[in-house]
Amino acid sequence: MESYVFLENYLNDILNSISFSRLQILHSSIISPIDLMDALKEISQSLQNNVLPLPTYMSNIAQYIDIIKLQAYQLDSKIVFVLEIPLVDPEIFTLYQLYSIPILDNQTGFHHILSTVHKYIARDDDSVSYVLPMDNEKCKQISQNQRMCTDILPYPIDTDAICEAQLLKPLSNWTPKNANKSVKTKECVQTFFRIP
Repeated sequence: MESYVFLENYLNDILNSISFSRLQILHSSIISPIDLMDALKEISQSLQNNVLPLPTYMSNIAQYIDIIKLQAYQLDSKIVFVLEIPLVDPEIFTLYQLYSIPILDNQTGFHHILSTVHKYIARDDDSVSYVLPMDNEKCKQISQNQRMCTDILPYPIDTDAICEAQLLKPLSNWTPKNANKSVKTKECVQTFFRIP
């Protein structure tokens, strides 16, 4: 009777793992949270250029389960589960949402406004480079103040950078090239990582 219960539980685990993998949900029938955390710690120690998006603590296991992509396929008589764990560049960017605000020109009496092409812009902490997240809503939230975005390239903040990026540089005696109007930015108090 004991072997029957064991076999039934084993088959239920297999069925659960297949069902959840079709839904692309990482379930404990595929890998236990403790085994997942052990694997993440091992991966983290072996990385050289990139890092995991979150520290490897058990308190972060729910966020890891959320961001890991799951694939499954059959190979001969085995079911193979592939866990795609995102790696990020260790560089962190601060995200800004751009708002255009009319500025009164006292000489002409007209208001000037810089119409922005991008809804969001982000810069690194050193104000050396910026990125343009294509769609902030498509970035994966990994914690309350952190998002992970793919397919974004950092650009240098120099005189050839877009006006919005030049305005994110620390204040000094400079005027943005091709920017005779003003833009106001609002910091979203969010940081995000770039996935290489």
